[in-house]
Amino acid sequence: MSYGKSVFRSVCFLSILSIGSLANNCSTAASQSQGATSPDSQATPKQVGTIQAIHENTVTLTSDSGSLVDVLVPDSARVVQMAPGQTDLKTATPVELQNLEIGDRMLVRGKLFDDGKTLIAVSALVMKQSELAKKQEQERQEWGKRGVGGLITAVDPSQGA
Repeated sequence: MSYGKSVFRSVCFLSILSIGSLANNCSTAASQSQGATSPDSQATPKQVGTIQAIHENTVTLTSDSGSLVDVLVPDSARVVQMAPGQTDLKTATPVELQNLEIGDRMLVRGKLFDDGKTLIAVSALVMKQSELAKKQEQERQEWGKRGVGGLITAVDPSQGA
């Protein structure tokens, strides 16, 4: 495998980890910001995916597992946008559905319909595709500047190496 492919795969892996971590942090922060709630709210369904279509107040996501999910976003839902790398919802800015674009990433929490494919959103967190691409490019450049590539030929536990 070439050095460039190795760096690219490492950057992609780190990006996936940061999005997963962000999804976990955001769902925890959102549940904390709503105060004490019923036990049912702790099991609130969530979906993470890429926006495939937007029509009025319905967003169609391709979830990270590959399935299509229709998300109904009522006016009462809290929809915010965060920059990649941010972990504090206090810095998130409200965003309108008409400002979202196909390809943007979205984490949605809400109530799942019986069909298992439709979610009524309580809250949604969005990251713009263009901002994610910029962050990934910056990470790629950082790896190019400070990254080291090569094969490990020996390990000596007694030396800590």
